[in-house]
Amino acid sequence: MIVLVAYDINRDGQINATDASLVLAYYSYAASLRDSDGNYVTEWPSMEYYLYNVRGYSIIL
Repeated sequence: MIVLVAYDINRDGQINATDASLVLAYYSYAASLRDSDGNYVTEWPSMEYYLYNVRGYSIIL
């Protein structure tokens, strides 16, 4: 079972489909990360790292 917590990820004042899609995109990205040996990583980067460095969001955390 997958449980998503409603949270205003992109800080636009609304909880909507954009927030849900960002959460799903983050989990997809993090679950696909591999180390230099090709093994899946066990420690995922933070959501803030993903939003700022991967997606290019400039939000105040």
